[in-house]
Amino acid sequence: MYASNTHAGTERQDKLEAPPEKPAYRFTGSLPNALDHLKLTHCWVMWSYIGKDGRWTKVPFNPRTGLPAKVSDPSTWGTFLEALAGMHKFHAAGVGIVLTPELGITGFDIDHCVTDSGSYSRLAAQVVALAETYIEISPSGKGLRGLARGAIDKALIAAGVEVYARGRYLTVTGDKLDDVPDEIRPAPQTLGLLKAAVAEARPHAKPVLPPSISGNGFFANVNGLALRRLDSWVPALHPTAKKQATGAWRVTSKGLGRDLEEDLSYHPDGIRDHGEECGLTPIDAVLKYGRQIDAVDAAMWLCRQMQLEPAALGWHGGAIEREGRRIELDDFDRRRRNERAPAPSFEIVWGIPPGEESQPWLTDSLMPEVGVGLLSGQWDTFKTFLGLDLAAAVLTGGTFMGRQVLRSGGVLWLAAEGQSQVPVRLQALKSKHGLDVGQFAWIKSCPLLMKPAAHDELRAIFLEAKKQYQERHGLPLTLAIIDTLGAAAGWKDENNTADAQAIMRMLLSLAREIGFCIVVVDHFGKIVDTGTRGASPKEDLSDFVIAVLGDRDLSGEVRNTRATVRKVRGATTGEIVLFSPSTVTLDSGSSSCVINWQEGQAPVKPPKNRWPKSLQVFRTALDNVLATDGQKIRPSPDTLELTAVDLDRVREEFYRLYILSEGGDEKNKQEARRKAFQRAVKEAQNNGLMGGTASGGKQLVWAVRDKT
Repeated sequence: MYASNTHAGTERQDKLEAPPEKPAYRFTGSLPNALDHLKLTHCWVMWSYIGKDGRWTKVPFNPRTGLPAKVSDPSTWGTFLEALAGMHKFHAAGVGIVLTPELGITGFDIDHCVTDSGSYSRLAAQVVALAETYIEISPSGKGLRGLARGAIDKALIAAGVEVYARGRYLTVTGDKLDDVPDEIRPAPQTLGLLKAAVAEARPHAKPVLPPSISGNGFFANVNGLALRRLDSWVPALHPTAKKQATGAWRVTSKGLGRDLEEDLSYHPDGIRDHGEECGLTPIDAVLKYGRQIDAVDAAMWLCRQMQLEPAALGWHGGAIEREGRRIELDDFDRRRRNERAPAPSFEIVWGIPPGEESQPWLTDSLMPEVGVGLLSGQWDTFKTFLGLDLAAAVLTGGTFMGRQVLRSGGVLWLAAEGQSQVPVRLQALKSKHGLDVGQFAWIKSCPLLMKPAAHDELRAIFLEAKKQYQERHGLPLTLAIIDTLGAAAGWKDENNTADAQAIMRMLLSLAREIGFCIVVVDHFGKIVDTGTRGASPKEDLSDFVIAVLGDRDLSGEVRNTRATVRKVRGATTGEIVLFSPSTVTLDSGSSSCVINWQEGQAPVKPPKNRWPKSLQVFRTALDNVLATDGQKIRPSPDTLELTAVDLDRVREEFYRLYILSEGGDEKNKQEARRKAFQRAVKEAQNNGLMGGTASGGKQLVWAVRDKT
């Protein structure tokens, strides 16, 4: 497998193809509570990044010898403490656990499912929403890894998804997700979901070219023959493609211009994009990577590359069947030029139409009767509870943020996450508002908003809810709330402007058609001043934005919670209303939160930001590491306990966040990062923003509290 003289600290490369820059990850040394019971179990290894085939692989090593470990040889394993000691001794990157039948644990990986902005892929969002067992972030920061109680019968492997119970080691980071258990539990729904995802992702059988060709099978015939004749068209579509000994063609992610490890594979049995976890037909691939504008164009291009007449594969009389209708074509070029969408219909409006002299409001001067808005804010500031408080106010004709509801009616809640908590929270609303929970309509999911069919699926849901509200309660449907956009969207890239525009325009179109208001719960980014996380069209296309804020102290407690009118069309902005969550204990013994508004009270001004703009990256790095790796210390007997962190970890996070222009010598970039970090540390200390002390051979630092 690997040469016996390879050591954990080496950077050996098995081939001459140079890998990209070595990842900077290093295990912090903190074992998660979920694995504490295995600390003394003989099942641990350490691991290092080893360059192989132009990429960095995570290779396991014996923590006692520094030589390669084998998942089939327990003599190459150790305890957690031995693995941790070996990691430091041999300068390895981290530790990992070997799965064995005796452990009775199933491990699962979902690769490349976390974007830079922190949103999840559709599958990852579903797994996290189930919250059945322990899940953590992978070393790359772009994947998820979980451990479940009980062992599966056999491994499940497909592009981007792996599930194992034996014969495999898994890296352990301890970077636990916030909303999952801190212990290993049975996870039947999670494993069932992953099993279905693996089955769906596996390639389909090779299409067979039928002996008798019919016009209705033209596209199938082109796809089938193109898989048999890959050599005639793949190199033209992908100039960087390399032919393999198996007869397949391989295109690297680098050749596709994307930042993924997995490649695109063209094989006679099928086409697999391992980076995006999907299968493709030849026509799909040409549409995705070529310049063709539709399936007809792509099929004709493939015919030209294979030097075949389209008629030989079922193209009859210049016509095709498309979605149940016959399109007459003299040739495909004419189809490209001349097929046009029907002219848009519109009405020219003269003056002010009757009944539209003023803005109709759902809540007074805050939310329009018809429109789309955001309820967006920081983590752990009770956004979902505010959404439920709004729902109760609309159902009962009450107030929200001190604003009177002017159009009461039915509410539909689309729970893209936190489904199991909705019944408990409804009971709390009943206790506070006297809410008739039988009038609260909700569904335990939300159509994936990035899907092409999302518009039609949502439209059907809204129309059915509107119909049932009228039949059951004699109420109009006035409000729908999606909780949350991160779980419902299915982003590939949350920062993609076109995707954000498409979702917001779709929701606005539905709001206008149905005649009601849609509120979307969303998250702020790490820097509050930038507002809602991700692409700007989210806020730009919203009719209103309510920002939910709070001040988090070093202990993690959130104080001074408040809702701010960040944007509203046709009314004033900037108002701040304080609120506080209170716990409601239910008859069942469980508890939930409700929102208490404090209208009329002057908002508590948050402490003035003493950190200058020049230190914003350093402050973000310090806050991030304090949140994940902070440890309680008392610098001296007469000082209060505070949260501190190793300065080396702050340096690593600073280097990750510090953006330099592309191009240029990497050595110069590293030197620029080093100098910028040194300047930031010195400035933070000189301004009294950061304290520090030496302890155990480490330099521990902390953020200095405001005197207020």
